[in-house]
Amino acid sequence: MDTSQWCRFFSREDGRLPDAAPSREAIAAPPGDRLAILDATTLLEITADATALSQLFLEGGVVPRAAANDAMHIAIATVSGVDFLVT
Repeated sequence: MDTSQWCRFFSREDGRLPDAAPSREAIAAPPGDRLAILDATTLLEITADATALSQLFLEGGVVPRAAANDAMHIAIATVSGVDFLVT
């Protein structure tokens, strides 16, 4: 499956794509379960505040630069008021 096929398959009605983790789970799931996994996913916005906080995590050494995606996930969850982030 190439990128354009992936985007068409996994895109939602509002045009946003789900976070990479549920997407990986959906790809690995049996075809009949894929949409159920994505429908159960709540999408959070990548805001300017989340991006700035992610950079602070990286610059301050709170999260290693090699884990920049994790820094962004933590920042999005923080800015969005998520109580628990499970990975």
